[in-house]
Amino acid sequence: MLITGASGMLGTCLKKHLKNCHFIEGRAEVDLSNLKHTSEWFRDKHYNTIIHCAAFTNLEYCEKNQEKARFLHSSVVEILNSFCNKLIYISTVPAWQNKNYEKKIYFETKKSGELLVLKKKANLVIRTNIYGPSNLALWAYKNLIQGRQINGYENSFFNAVHVDQLSCLIKDYFIEKNIAGVHTVSSDKIVSKYSFLKQLAKSLNVDDSLVLPYKNPKNQNLVLQNPDILLSHTKGMELIKNDFKNK
Repeated sequence: MLITGASGMLGTCLKKHLKNCHFIEGRAEVDLSNLKHTSEWFRDKHYNTIIHCAAFTNLEYCEKNQEKARFLHSSVVEILNSFCNKLIYISTVPAWQNKNYEKKIYFETKKSGELLVLKKKANLVIRTNIYGPSNLALWAYKNLIQGRQINGYENSFFNAVHVDQLSCLIKDYFIEKNIAGVHTVSSDKIVSKYSFLKQLAKSLNVDDSLVLPYKNPKNQNLVLQNPDILLSHTKGMELIKNDFKNK
């Protein structure tokens, strides 16, 4: 088994759950957004399963580096398919299905990647949104423990799952039962970014009044609709409390 993007939040967590795997830690090892580097690295290799976690998740970066985003999220799928029996593709919220969707390269390339993955019947697409000890939560933690106020979008909604919840599900369900097709995994509760940060502050035993409500100029809908699998929001918030216990 091979995990791409193994230095990212999901890849790091999967490494703890999936033993005896091979890993691509990052671009220093092989630049998966570069055709030549990727083709050379995979030469003479073959895997039973590849979990493609590597992605450019910064939307602004994707807009400025469209070819790199296209290759990493979409074109590389055809290469990965050639070197494994099964590809597990970690996708995102299918924003392209929303009524007022404004095209963004990140979502467009993920959509294209999904279509390429599904050309092979054995493959699996996991649509999800995750949080954990990095990104939004880490930014909030660093500010809150210093007593600094932060803003939380009260008109941005999501139903993300903790990265450890998703990792366990991948290991114990998706891989164990050899699941294929498209599956959506979400929390059993929809919250605003503001509400999430308030809950995070309480979990970390810091003053939640430091989290201030803020309205984004545009409403943001990152809710996963009609999920196939619901995971406990309460459990996720317990897990994130442990993430920062020893920091």
